[in-house]
Parts: sequence; structure tokens; C-alpha cells
Amino acid sequence: MLIRIVSILFFPIYFISQCEALSLDLNRATISKTNDDSYYSSAAAVQNKIVGKTDIIISKDTGPSRQSKIADPDRTSIHLVSLPPLTETSSKIVRDTWKWKDTVLGNGRDYFVPRPRALKALSDIIVGSNHGNYIVEECAILSNCARLDILISLNTSKKTIHIGGTDTNTDENIMEEKNVAKKIISSCLHAQLASYQAQRRSKSGALFEGVSLFLDLPGMVDISAKVRDMDSLNSLESLLQSQNKIDAITRHFCLVAAGLAPRDSRPNRSVLFRPFSSRDAHIMLQLKRTVEVASIYPQVKIILDSALHAGKGARDPGQCPALLKLKGYDGEGKYSQAAPPKLAKEVAGDVMNTVIEPAVEQSIERIKAFQVSSIITTLRQQALELYNNGDVETEKKVRVLLHEPTMQLRKGCKVDVQQVLEIIGKELSHHEI
Repeated sequence: MLIRIVSILFFPIYFISQCEALSLDLNRATISKTNDDSYYSSAAAVQNKIVGKTDIIISKDTGPSRQSKIADPDRTSIHLVSLPPLTETSSKIVRDTWKWKDTVLGNGRDYFVPRPRALKALSDIIVGSNHGNYIVEECAILSNCARLDILISLNTSKKTIHIGGTDTNTDENIMEEKNVAKKIISSCLHAQLASYQAQRRSKSGALFEGVSLFLDLPGMVDISAKVRDMDSLNSLESLLQSQNKIDAITRHFCLVAAGLAPRDSRPNRSVLFRPFSSRDAHIMLQLKRTVEVASIYPQVKIILDSALHAGKGARDPGQCPALLKLKGYDGEGKYSQAAPPKLAKEVAGDVMNTVIEPAVEQSIERIKAFQVSSIITTLRQQALELYNNGDVETEKKVRVLLHEPTMQLRKGCKVDVQQVLEIIGKELSHHEI
């Protein structure tokens, strides 16, 4: 009864808030829409933003601190941190976090209210969060009935940079990055959970929860939330699932978009591929909303765009003719017939080979191209600081010195950028003498 009363009272507010959210999304989509030809040419502009942001390390606890004039270039790693599935044996902290997610970010079930404002608010809290020498530069959040996936790019200063999915760091460094990603996300989620639980215990708790079912209002995500229970935080951190391989992360989102991702909450059920089910295709709308919120972050957007491409291809007989074998199955009618599991599995295998894996490979290549372009731009910008602008002879000499490391970066080789800058500095000093 309370929910009905709330829905009647707040429907006008809900309608207005959703119109505002739609307007914001349309504006965001208009601003961020670029074609493939202009995408890479805009890498320099994006890198200017990234360099400008990381040249002064912003700590949400200690404030900004200035780095040296010629800073070590940033090394980026991509991480996927996920809330474990909700099962009968889930711990209390996991059940409580799912309850917060369903209330504040939406449960993703049929006819659920989209939460672009809440997702953006949570993303804004995560971006800029740091731990030690690491800082989050990009974030995208996929929240639905089956999962809470948080995709981030983590930045740290390293002298040696390697482009692409093959990491040359030691196992110790890789584990450190994974642990940092989990620490940052667990701290954020736990702080939000503590704020949510405090709100529920207040006099307006019932109204707060009722309103949250129908509205995407500002303030649902608490930007001032703090961690209150370290034991509970450590428990949540230890339970979060993480992945840091770009190919595995991209494949995960492609499978989710195609309706082929396993459901960890249903370990005893095999995944039944239903490409012509509008119910299963609902994930595409959820992913599009995720992309709209995260459209300003280039690397996570590449991954999500690849997932959307894979999701469309997994339902298009033009891209995968084997899909025609499932035509007529898994409709929405009461008496619609399910596809034979063996046939569905066979077609799913064809989709993996013709749609999913090519999308993963294309995503990795685009991320490589973006990282190469970004690092080359950074290298050139920092080299410019070593001589007076307008000195034509010195500029020619710097270009010659930059040629070889630039070519090595484009080939995907590791380059010590700081050493390159030191060599250029020494050569210019000798030239002046």
C-alpha cells in the first residue's frame, strides 16, 4: 500500500526527472558522438585532458601535490571488479551490498527505472580515487539483475611502458594492481552501503526506499559517504571478483551483450542461447545506458562499444548465417517453443567464432592504437619543454631523436620514455655548447 501511495504522489516528479535525465543523456550523446575516422585524431585532445589531470595527482584525502616538470609517463591497466553473485550461501556483507545496489542503482529487471544519474554519481566518486601511487582515470558501471560490474582504468607512474594486453610487469606488480583496484572499489561500495543503511534506519527510511523504486533523483548516491567498519570492509574486499586481462574483460562484456555469459548465481544451469528473445535482448538497452554515462572515457568506451557490436552481431543472421537455424524459437508467446539445447549450443559456437572473438580482437587493437597515440603525444609534449618554442633547428633535431622510440612504440615494443627524454636533453645540451 505504501508503495502504491508513493507511486501516485511521486509520478509527476518521476516524469520530470526522467525527462531531465533523457535530456542530459541526449546532450551527452551529441557531444560524445564521433566517427571512427575522427576517433584516433582526437586522441591528442583526450591525452591533454589525461596528462593535465595526472600531472597534479589529486588525492581525495591529502589534496594536490606537484610532480617534477618532466614527469614519468602514466601506465594504464584495465580492471574489472564485480560483486559476487547473490546465492543462498552468500555472506551478509554481499547480501547487504546487493540490497543497496538494487535500491539505489536499480535491479535491472523488467520495467525497472533506469538510473543514469545514480550511475554517473557513483562513477564520479570512483574516478579520481587513489591508493598509493595509483589513481582511477576512467570508470563504467553495468548494474542489472544478474551483475554489478565496475570497469576502471588504473593509472600509475612507471618508467617502462608496454603497449597492449601482454604485460611485462612482474607477478608482484600485477597482483599489487589487482589488489589496489579491489581496495578502491570495495571502499567506495562499503561507504555507500553504510550511508544507505543509516538512511534506512532513519524516520524517513521507508519513504526513501519507496521513492528509490520509482525515481532517479540526485542524492541517491552519497558523495560524502565514509567507511565505518573496517572488518566489514575487509570482508567485502576479499569477496569481490576481479579480472585484469584486457582480452578476458572484453570477452566477458561481449558474452554478456550476446546473452551467452554464464550466470554465477545459477551454477547448475547451462546457458541457453536465445538470440531472438526480446527479454534476453534487454541487456543491450542496459549496455547502451552504461555507454552513455561513460562516453567521456575512451578506453572503457572502446570495450563497451565492442560489446554492443558483438551483441548486435549475435542477433543478426547477416553477420552469422547460422542464426537462421534458431529462427522461430524462443518467441514471447505463451506457447513459444524453446530451441533444442544441442542446436542452441551449436549456433552459440558459431557466434563465438564469427562474432565474439573478432569483436574482442578489434577491441584490443583499438586500445593498443589509443594507448600508442596517447603515449606518443605525451612524449612529444614533454620533449617540447626541453627547448625554446620557435627554434627550428632544435625542433628538427628533436624530431630525429624522437623517430626511433616513436616507431618502437607503434610496433608495441617497450620504451623507457624517461630515458628517451634524458637522452634528448643531453643531446640538446651538447648542441648548445
